[in-house]
Amino acid sequence: MMARPRRQQIPCTAPDFSARRDPSMFSRMGMRMTKPLVELTSAVIEALPAQLGVYEIVDDTGTTVKIGYAGGNEPFGMRTALERELGPDRETEHALRFRHEFTHGYLTRSQELLMIYQADHGQLPSGNARHEGTLGRLSPLPEAGGN
Repeated sequence: MMARPRRQQIPCTAPDFSARRDPSMFSRMGMRMTKPLVELTSAVIEALPAQLGVYEIVDDTGTTVKIGYAGGNEPFGMRTALERELGPDRETEHALRFRHEFTHGYLTRSQELLMIYQADHGQLPSGNARHEGTLGRLSPLPEAGGN
């Protein structure tokens, strides 16, 4: 019987978890929507996938007028929710641009965005007045740009 060759032993060291990590590491993560704004048109909306998520509607002055979500009751997700913003029954008058994020945690994320907006501006966007008094309080770090 032949002897088996010995396997080379590779030293294995466990990562050092004892090092103290910066406690504010997670508070510095961006919580605000940062995607670029795009025109709110039917052509742009049709190009979006039918997924769940959150969106921010901005008017021609750059003011956020609504933070909304496309939930499980929307037949075509984000497309359905944004088409409603363009329709005759829309809640906002001057909705010209928008940005969005796709997420399955749309309810939590929309509430988070509303709390951030309220912390930054002292009030909710005009299209979200029905949420007045229903949100918690969030105290995010200010944006790097000084807002």
